[in-house]
Amino acid sequence: MRRKIFSIWSVLLVLLISTAVLLPGCVGEPTTATIEVRATLSGVDWQGDLNYTLTPAEGSPISGTRVPNSFTVSPGNWNLTYVSGGPPEAVQVGGVWGWLGEIDGEIVEVGGGLGEIADVFADDLLGWDIFFEPCGDASIEFKTWTIDGQPVSPGTYQVPAGTIVDIEYKVHVSAAEGAEVEVLETDWLETQYMGPCGPVELHTINHLGAVKMSPDADKLSQTTKRDSLPAPDGLSFWIEEVAPWELGVETEWELVALVDYIKSINWLSFADDGAEVLFNADVKFPLDETHIFILEAEGCVEMEGDENPENDCTGLCPHLTLEVVWGP
Repeated sequence: MRRKIFSIWSVLLVLLISTAVLLPGCVGEPTTATIEVRATLSGVDWQGDLNYTLTPAEGSPISGTRVPNSFTVSPGNWNLTYVSGGPPEAVQVGGVWGWLGEIDGEIVEVGGGLGEIADVFADDLLGWDIFFEPCGDASIEFKTWTIDGQPVSPGTYQVPAGTIVDIEYKVHVSAAEGAEVEVLETDWLETQYMGPCGPVELHTINHLGAVKMSPDADKLSQTTKRDSLPAPDGLSFWIEEVAPWELGVETEWELVALVDYIKSINWLSFADDGAEVLFNADVKFPLDETHIFILEAEGCVEMEGDENPENDCTGLCPHLTLEVVWGP
């Protein structure tokens, strides 16, 4: 019986020693990390020839020539620099944006612009996205003033309180067919209140439906301004008689190339805070007289890689004069 027990212990000891010999790496720590480099064109993954450099805080840089690509590196601080190449007829925009692996299933962004990521630990998965937008030409052209949605020629019109005045522009982006291009559009309404006496109180409404495109386009942001300063929703301010004043709106859009868009802006309502407009004007006195407003407008559009900036702005369009009847 003792021999059998001794034999069993001998076999177990041999198995333990064998396991230790066969699996020496189980107790070690990873000594490398992984860097991935990707590129996007108008937000869509792109692959092809692209030159960039990965530079560590210590050691020799690594040259990359294609995307997507993956590199095994030593832990430390790394920097990515875009050199050249990428999608044809496109421009690299916005630097590069870094991301660091996944935490609880979500990509964690850790840096942008310069492409620098600090404290890259062993066994990390990290990377950068290099962003491109297609080259092309963005243009804008004045189309018409409208009163309560009806097109009107520049001139003088008598209207009741509650009227909405807006404007329409033609907007176009020339680039590769079907490309989705981000543009920034800035519009101004230059106004003079001519009396009979003032001042006028304006309220910022900034209704999201006040600026729209036909056909529909993705609006990324909308910000109202007064004399180039932000005019947040709910802001009220006074406008003096005769002195010119300027209202503005900035919108960011994602437009499809080679599509003809009509942009409409509901600029101003009179005594109607509930209208889908950017601003509402209120005259406190006298309410039984006709109040005169002279309006001029200008619009601009910007895109990265614009090849013809000469058609980016309309200049001041012909003015519109409104005689607003506040009384019964």
